[in-house]
Amino acid sequence: IKADLKVDKVTLKDIGVRFKGNTSYSYNPTSPKKSFNLQFDRFVADQSLYGYEHVNLQNAYKDATFIREPLVYELTRRYFPSLKSCWIKLYLNGQYWGVYVMVQQLNVRFLRENYAFERGNLYRGDSETRRTRPVFRYWGTNISSYSSRYDYKTVGHPVPWQDLIKFCDVLNNTSLANLPTVLPRYLDVDQALWYIALQNIFVNTDSYLGTGNDYFAYSDELHRRFQILPWDLNTVFGGYDWSRLLGNNRHLM
Repeated sequence: IKADLKVDKVTLKDIGVRFKGNTSYSYNPTSPKKSFNLQFDRFVADQSLYGYEHVNLQNAYKDATFIREPLVYELTRRYFPSLKSCWIKLYLNGQYWGVYVMVQQLNVRFLRENYAFERGNLYRGDSETRRTRPVFRYWGTNISSYSSRYDYKTVGHPVPWQDLIKFCDVLNNTSLANLPTVLPRYLDVDQALWYIALQNIFVNTDSYLGTGNDYFAYSDELHRRFQILPWDLNTVFGGYDWSRLLGNNRHLM
């Protein structure tokens, strides 16, 4: 919907506002405090807030401290590109709605800040069923086998999906003897190991390592290799509640 936003005595007219989230929305049915996605240029071209066109207001579902997501993004940025975040106070139609965690959108602006080329292919692991775990398995050459498991985010790239399919083919079908030589051509292995280590340390089970969802894979056009990037960290430190995936072994991830 359209809304007006006032920040630091500056008013942005006709921004786009919608609810966001899966667990933070549907698992929290009785609370009016939902998460929001704000698009400042949705209806007004080139409109931005401090240079950003798109942010998220997180309700810190499952985190009474409101510090988990900003803390983990802050620590993650020490090792590879990761999102910026901070805290804001939100008022809706003059009524105080509480503290929110504001998180940068993982989009072209983020890629421009962190990579030499921002127009590479960007994919989000986001299976609609939340059960198929899109964890770089090889499902053949049919694009539909991947588009049902990944959300493709890039606009205008001449060759979508083929880099992801090739990477999955290499990862799954290269012999173990040859994998150490071949895989670094398609994956930033050092960065991927940092990602895996940090998701373990912060017990982020709604990620590549747990549900297999809520991560981004970016194909850097300069190096032609994928990097794995975290997303939606509101349930770090064991906050995700899918016991069917975890059992009693949360601390052993």
